[in-house]
Amino acid sequence: MRQIIFKAQRVDGKGWVEGDLINSKKRVFIRLDDSQGYSNSIEVIPETVCQYTGLNDKNGTRIFEGDKVISANSKFYSTEFAVVEWLEKDVDFILLQKQLEQI
Repeated sequence: MRQIIFKAQRVDGKGWVEGDLINSKKRVFIRLDDSQGYSNSIEVIPETVCQYTGLNDKNGTRIFEGDKVISANSKFYSTEFAVVEWLEKDVDFILLQKQLEQI
């Protein structure tokens, strides 16, 4: 089963956090769980929220919606640049090919 994880930028400017998404009436939080079962919620910037695709890169790093990726196509010996995006009509994540200057 695929993990449903979100990441977003903290409102306090201290980087990105990953965890469960919590929407309140006017604010958005990411809930973090530690190894002992305690949780902590951190307020995040709503426009930066993105979902984990269920895939990892070659280094084991999680790939999230909005991430910029580079794919080496050995068949044609070329490099492709893309951005991971959610496609609502297909209910799926896709790679949108981009020109280098668009990334």
